[in-house]
Amino acid sequence: MRTPAKHRAALRSWHPPGRHRAACATMQLFRALLFLMLVGAGVCFAFFIATNNLRFRRWGMQLLQYTLLTALVFFGILILSRIL
Repeated sequence: MRTPAKHRAALRSWHPPGRHRAACATMQLFRALLFLMLVGAGVCFAFFIATNNLRFRRWGMQLLQYTLLTALVFFGILILSRIL
């Protein structure tokens, strides 16, 4: 029984379990880092709202900028891995 062309294309991109384990671990690390940075920025903004201390707003903005930069790198790597 032959499979349709779109199914064959999907099968080519499938990898058996255990392969590319290091790549998966790296992506999980990036995801965890992104999530923690976003949570940290939210905590800084919450502290700013609670204390009205401008230091927390500055820290939150800097952390948010670095989070966005990290997200751009993360998605850039995803796009490049799909293309190559």
